[in-house]
Amino acid sequence: MLHQQTGGAIGVTVRMSNVIASLAQSISGIRNGHCLSTFGQVVCLLPLGLKLSLLGLHRGPKLAGHNIHLGAFSIPVGFSRPFGDAGSRVEASAPPLTPNIPEFGSIALKLDSEFDEYKRLSGWIEMKQANPEHLEWAVNFSDSSEDGYGWGTSLGGILEGPGNWGHFQVESYVKFNPSKRFSLKPGVAYVVDGNTQTLALVLRSNWSI
Repeated sequence: MLHQQTGGAIGVTVRMSNVIASLAQSISGIRNGHCLSTFGQVVCLLPLGLKLSLLGLHRGPKLAGHNIHLGAFSIPVGFSRPFGDAGSRVEASAPPLTPNIPEFGSIALKLDSEFDEYKRLSGWIEMKQANPEHLEWAVNFSDSSEDGYGWGTSLGGILEGPGNWGHFQVESYVKFNPSKRFSLKPGVAYVVDGNTQTLALVLRSNWSI
């Protein structure tokens, strides 16, 4: 849901006690027509370090148009720290627009828990508006310690109907930290995709300059 290509967006965030609400409107696909998307999020800060989030996304039909030129445009609005730079110009000249891609939407529920500075447990489930029986989900448990070593385990998949697992994946890894700027994550992944089963060795690395 959150990995959406966005040309420009405007949003507002309000915090009241232990509840944080956000609402944003974005426009994407400037060159070959555009579509509008509305994103909403409500975060509840619960006891014991739990954080429950409800997210929703609605994307309208894509509108075909011509001669639309939009530069980088961002206006951060809210009571939290801004994440973009405002500025640049907007030029628009478009004929009547016609929709050519249907609208869609999805809703997701996410739960995060922090046991200490490094140990975290999180999970989420997402449902598509077009097919409510199509569910995507994932659970992650990790220790991201920067001293010595850490570890992590993740489960995830796609449920296409009652008892119909379209995709399932489980992965476990161990994190080694040779230095503060470099880490290795060797692990094992098991993937079930339809009738295909795959067992693989995985090696990831992170480094910073």
